[in-house]
Amino acid sequence: MQFASINFFCFFLFAILGYYLFPKKNQYIFVFITNIIYYVSWVTNCKYIIPLGVVIVISYLGAIILHRLEGKTIVRKIVLAMTIFLTLTSLLLFKYGNFLIDNLNAAIPQMNISHLHFIQTVGLSFFSLQALGYVVDVYKQKTKVEYNIIRYMAFVSFFATVSSGPIERSDHLLLQLRDEEGITLDWHNLYSGLLWFVYGVFLKLCIADRLSVLVNTVYGSYKSYGGGILFSAAIAYSIEIYCDFEAYSLMALGLGKMLGIELIDNFDTPYFATTVQDFWRRWHISLSTWFRDYVYIPLGGNRCSKFRKYMNLLITFLVSGLWHGADWTFVIWGGMHGLFQIIGDATKKIRNKLFDLIGINTECFSFKLSQRIIVFVLITFAWIFFRADTLEIAVGYIQRIFAHPELWGVLNGDIYNLGLDNLQMNLLWIGLLIMVVVDVYRYKTGNHFDEFLIKQNVSFNILVIVSLLVSILVFGMYGSSFDSQSFIYFQF
Repeated sequence: MQFASINFFCFFLFAILGYYLFPKKNQYIFVFITNIIYYVSWVTNCKYIIPLGVVIVISYLGAIILHRLEGKTIVRKIVLAMTIFLTLTSLLLFKYGNFLIDNLNAAIPQMNISHLHFIQTVGLSFFSLQALGYVVDVYKQKTKVEYNIIRYMAFVSFFATVSSGPIERSDHLLLQLRDEEGITLDWHNLYSGLLWFVYGVFLKLCIADRLSVLVNTVYGSYKSYGGGILFSAAIAYSIEIYCDFEAYSLMALGLGKMLGIELIDNFDTPYFATTVQDFWRRWHISLSTWFRDYVYIPLGGNRCSKFRKYMNLLITFLVSGLWHGADWTFVIWGGMHGLFQIIGDATKKIRNKLFDLIGINTECFSFKLSQRIIVFVLITFAWIFFRADTLEIAVGYIQRIFAHPELWGVLNGDIYNLGLDNLQMNLLWIGLLIMVVVDVYRYKTGNHFDEFLIKQNVSFNILVIVSLLVSILVFGMYGSSFDSQSFIYFQF
């Protein structure tokens, strides 16, 4: 049941009415019921919910045992290690089992191990990390252990986040579910949440899914195009995945907001970043902070030698890449981001001395703009590995960009022959313009656009909502592409 669907609209209407009519002290029970209904709607058989149940039970019991063993340091470490291993078992088996088999077969052809047929589940990577973060926080005594199994299940399986995040923390979402005073309907939250949700649908159906047509056309037969078209398609994918994932994140935030529940904001204008490190402070914030707190810092973080710090950084991003997908393309993508940051940090002093020597003003607009362009180009090239189906395609794609520049392919109108006609392309440009205006406002003010609209007249707000809805209904990408196209991060 996709967020951008009539079925989900009916489901959420039931959810929001039931939530506010339910006794406030027990609203978390209704959240749990809603979670189960939503999750089961994704699967064809109830057995597909087993991995979620396994992760919940193991992490729930592990946290309770850790809490009751306070003061017994060695035993607690053993229990923590066992809980982490068991919590990650479903993720390791279902997501990476066949990846390991493929690599063993490639290394030792004589083995010829057949693929295993595992139960597939939605959001496995997300709810596994959420549960694991809770266990570690209980171990570190950063959060209170949760004895109420229903409340804990409501936290791990929250329907707005379970399929693609954000990866919530126990001291944030679980704390809100523990509020015995409950949540009363707030019209300000309801309006802001609705606005975020509708704008998310707009980003998805009017921009991301339209760009996917162009991207799929080029990536599907990249050897037929020159460097100009290939690089344009790479840029298009950078914008597609940005709009796609921000769309889901905004819709999740909006759903939470309408229920009076605050979720982690996953995006903060990442393509305005001036360094790759800054990009990761703004992109998929819940994931980057999770890996910082539970992988990078435990490895030693930056409290060690430069070499060790760089190794910790590289390991963290290699693991992050593997988390995104069981393929070497994702590992290389993660490694590239780690190397970008290592090179940037290692050359920072030299670059600053050089800028001072030749008198470059590093605070002016033109310098900041050049930084953003460089970072965007680096991110775009890394996305090629993320998007390509195989390592061979990714390498061949990049090689062809430089071997056959053919820049005139962009200038002579060939870009209008990549699955989108003139009308579709013009609609895309308009959508991108709206997105840029909204993002510039967010970057300049630090606020979401609803803060601006709330200060305007009611008639203007109604006009904005109606305009977005009409744009979605009239210009959104439906038909066969809508039926098959899901959020990119659902696959992780």
